[in-house]
Amino acid sequence: YATTLVSNTPATNNNFGFALEFSSDSKTLIVGETGAFNIFDLTKLVK
Repeated sequence: YATTLVSNTPATNNNFGFALEFSSDSKTLIVGETGAFNIFDLTKLVK
């Protein structure tokens, strides 16, 4: 399962919540903000 590297409080009207996670294969960095997820493939960043 993904390991949370950074976790802030959940997003509310007055707060911004985010989390950075590595997927189980340790190759995908998952960045979630306010419930929406943007996925970056680390294999495209590391040569």
